[in-house]
Amino acid sequence: MDVYIHCNLRRLRKARGYSQRQLSEIVGIDKGNISRYEAQVEGMRVETAVKFAIVLGCTLDQLFTYSK
Repeated sequence: MDVYIHCNLRRLRKARGYSQRQLSEIVGIDKGNISRYEAQVEGMRVETAVKFAIVLGCTLDQLFTYSK
């Protein structure tokens, strides 16, 4: 299974109207981490993915899998 968290994170963040900085402040991580996640340079911990899902109002499945 391919993982598309980098695409989905960017898409969901923008759909909710958050900048990388705003999302980083809400989730409690460095803005640079979000940039690296979206660029698929760095993987993320499950705990961080759960925080993103809660803030972005989506399931982990929606965050990790392909959607158009």
